[in-house]
Amino acid sequence: MRRVLLVGLLLILTGCAVLEGPPAPATPDLSRTYTHPGGVFSLALPPSWIAGDLSNGETLLMTFAPPEATRPPLTVYVVRLASPLDGTAFGAAMGSYLRSPQNWTLDVVDQQAMGDGSWRVAGVRQVRGQALPVNLFMLREGAFFSALEVVVPSSDPFLASLLTMMVNTYRINPEAAWPVGTVGDFPPLDENLLVAGGNLSFSALAAWSDGEGGFHISGQVANRAPYPVEAVTIQAVLLDAAGNALAEGSAAMPLFILPDGELGPFDVRFPDGRPRGVARYRLEARAQYAAQPGALLGAGTFDWEDRAEYDDQGQLHIRGTLWHTGDAPAYDLQAVITLFDSADRVIGVAAASIGDGPLQPGGSLRFDVPVPPGGAEAVHYQLTIQARRQS
Repeated sequence: MRRVLLVGLLLILTGCAVLEGPPAPATPDLSRTYTHPGGVFSLALPPSWIAGDLSNGETLLMTFAPPEATRPPLTVYVVRLASPLDGTAFGAAMGSYLRSPQNWTLDVVDQQAMGDGSWRVAGVRQVRGQALPVNLFMLREGAFFSALEVVVPSSDPFLASLLTMMVNTYRINPEAAWPVGTVGDFPPLDENLLVAGGNLSFSALAAWSDGEGGFHISGQVANRAPYPVEAVTIQAVLLDAAGNALAEGSAAMPLFILPDGELGPFDVRFPDGRPRGVARYRLEARAQYAAQPGALLGAGTFDWEDRAEYDDQGQLHIRGTLWHTGDAPAYDLQAVITLFDSADRVIGVAAASIGDGPLQPGGSLRFDVPVPPGGAEAVHYQLTIQARRQS
């Protein structure tokens, strides 16, 4: 049976406020249904909201926020346990969740059993010196344990109504295939990370080790700005449980220009491996306005056919033929390969220059891009071709 959460948001901080500007629409727009790529859960969203995937291994962790948000107002945490949850197991799972390091900054104010068997926990989370009132809604469905955290908007009744409606549309698919995990096993995240604010946000994150002792954090960065950006760099800091920095690394996103609304892959590698005591990491993306966005030859300029093949040594190659269908010579042709695992997380990135010189309109070339082993078995890949109008 799939339960429907019939909940309201409990305001922890009391007070009154006057809303300025025109009145909010009477009915929030929840015309978009988000379904997790693995089919684990779904919920209704406003069309413009951003879904951020911070899942890692067996832990499913996602954030949902409007583009202008500085902190996601809704976070969804899901883990699949080894067997279906009865009342006793559900109580133990809730206790493990509340005691986990992710909730060390949470002061619980009230707990309440809901009519459908779920629980609501009201509390205050301390984030960078700011007290945020939150509601946690914990529920079970088969072997799945879910916790939905809502940042309570104390002076925005429209957003409060919207979040209530969103939470009530949450559905778990108890038949979904997902690796078995542990409730307290959170991914290595900095709890202060602002994953949905500003012009750049992250998704499809994965942390993994390669066969040469290196440790990787890979994923995708999204350009939410209304203009193209370039020189996108990712900084990663590995932290211990107390927030001390143990190692730092950086990487440039391999695309020349990241158009507005597009995603680009990245892979930050720590050559000395994962330090002992790492509990989480912090990511930051930086970019600059693309001064000459018209210099990019991208979508619509090329046609190609591609295929994945392994050589005699077991090395993966992406091979194919590229046709230039544009009207200007293509300089600095580049192919970028992004590998994805079964949960649509980025577990490998490769970039290579292709061709020996400028490719003229109407011309073609064959390409062969070797791809290093990723962090897991690659289920599918994405090929992106970019070039410049002049070198």
